[in-house]
Amino acid sequence: MSYLALIGYDVSALRYARAHAPSSTILLASFSGFAIGNSIGLGAFSAGAVRYRLYTAAGLSPDQIARVVLFLSIAFGVGLGIIAVSLAWSCMPAR
Repeated sequence: MSYLALIGYDVSALRYARAHAPSSTILLASFSGFAIGNSIGLGAFSAGAVRYRLYTAAGLSPDQIARVVLFLSIAFGVGLGIIAVSLAWSCMPAR
């Protein structure tokens, strides 16, 4: 279920990049990108390479794909930041 929810990130990133791809390509790129990126690490590079291969075949330009990967990396960073602040806040001693 979580990988299905992550498809929303790719849809949002494609919207940000003003790019269009077939739904089947988005599903495959999102699932494969997140699965490989989370398994191997260095998601911007490993998942970015997967997305580059699949989105290039769908007709997206390298510039659009770079925007998609940048959007996904920033979204991940914002999420990590929110979690870090939440954890720091919850670990503060009560006064």
